[in-house]
Amino acid sequence: MQEIRTTFTREERLSSVTAIGTLFGSGLSLFCFPFKLFYKPNNREGFRIVISVPKRQHKKAVTRNLLKRRIRESYRRNKQMLAGMKGMDIALVYIGSGILDYAEIDKSLTNALAKLKENCSKNSSAPIHNTD
Repeated sequence: MQEIRTTFTREERLSSVTAIGTLFGSGLSLFCFPFKLFYKPNNREGFRIVISVPKRQHKKAVTRNLLKRRIRESYRRNKQMLAGMKGMDIALVYIGSGILDYAEIDKSLTNALAKLKENCSKNSSAPIHNTD
């Protein structure tokens, strides 16, 4: 049996300042505690993602980096849930005030990605509106 590699390559990271600005400015959003997801379809075949942990909630860089590592690993392991969808840019903003362990982050991110897939399949037949 051949094992499928789940990686998080550089092409999957959203790093363009203008693309991030348009994503937050005119993208759609949904909330699934402790995440707020912003998403916007792009003209690519894959997904690009940016992970943000606000400095206002988590003052120490050590805790922000810990949370980003946990979120990134959870996304890497669960990104196959988005298979079959059109490409889009996604921003994951961690809005929780506490430091959740990996199992809780993984469960929440799985729920958030399922909600995203449900919203996108619902919006493909209806006109797109901003949820804010």
